[in-house]
Amino acid sequence: MKFTCRALAGSVKWLGIYRETRIRIARDCFGSHPTRRYATAFDRSLATRFGAAAVRLAARGGFDRMVALQCGHITDITLVEATAIPKRVKLDDDTVITARNVGISFGDE
Repeated sequence: MKFTCRALAGSVKWLGIYRETRIRIARDCFGSHPTRRYATAFDRSLATRFGAAAVRLAARGGFDRMVALQCGHITDITLVEATAIPKRVKLDDDTVITARNVGISFGDE
């Protein structure tokens, strides 16, 4: 078994997650993107909460579900529920304009 992040591989072995669940774990780093915004304490805490909830969900066999933040609480919802109502952003929204200005592409240009 190979992991792309050596530090994570060590953590997974130490925690025994793979041994107990046989689920491969991947890692993402909130705040690590083209804007070069560094992760805040909130980002790190949220990432840890999401990751731990995702591992617990996978250990229960919840592969048709995803973790979500609802009213400040981490929960899990079905993929159908998550995609039932499209969340649209207007192309002239300042968030989209700012993202384009720092080089983020949405594949529409």
